[in-house]
Amino acid sequence: MLSLAALLAACSIAGAFWVGVLAARRIRDFGEGQRALERARRPLALAASAGQEVAVERVREALARRLVDEGLLEDVAAGTAPPRPVKEHLGPFDLRRGDVVSIDAAEPDVDGDFIASWTLLLREGPQRRMVVGLEDGLDRRVLVAVEGDPDLLVLTPVDDHDLVGEPPRQIVRDGASLSLSRRGHAAVAGTGPHGRPDASRMAYYVYEGADGRVGFVERWGRRVFLAIGHRIPGHTVTFLPAS
Repeated sequence: MLSLAALLAACSIAGAFWVGVLAARRIRDFGEGQRALERARRPLALAASAGQEVAVERVREALARRLVDEGLLEDVAAGTAPPRPVKEHLGPFDLRRGDVVSIDAAEPDVDGDFIASWTLLLREGPQRRMVVGLEDGLDRRVLVAVEGDPDLLVLTPVDDHDLVGEPPRQIVRDGASLSLSRRGHAAVAGTGPHGRPDASRMAYYVYEGADGRVGFVERWGRRVFLAIGHRIPGHTVTFLPAS
């Protein structure tokens, strides 16, 4: 028969064995948990489609080319422009002078990569409109966005018109007839070399044509600015900040 001392020694050895086993399991579980946490912290790579990559690369190239244009980015280059709130995606109401606007609406007389050169923010009661001047060398466009409307107007300025004062209800241009569909008065705040009179209010007029063309008229007292173009889906336009 085993003595009491031998029995106690055997129990001590068995207890130490199981304590070691449990400790090894805890260490193993801790290591696996750490590896799982490290894997969870790794950002998941989202596969972008080839079309998206091409579009983004084209916009980036356009930005790189145009940031070297003198006279477009004085505020950004000098660091005097106020900081822009961080946003994942820019919209037309976020545009500032020097931002890139890339249009890919499958319309030859609309598409292109442009620099925003000036902006007009129109406020008519609770509704806002943004009018943005776009440039690509000598090529010019006017972008008009209405808050809450998913579509955008992309227009070409018309300099050789004879409109003065209150515009007519119908405008005929290049054989196309545009009829007045909406008009209003708005408070306005402008940035950049927009070339408009120094005034706090203006009138605007929206025209629609049977051929799908649209017109946008600004009236500043007796002076009138006309632009004609197309209505396009907003998702066909990409905005990229200059900064």
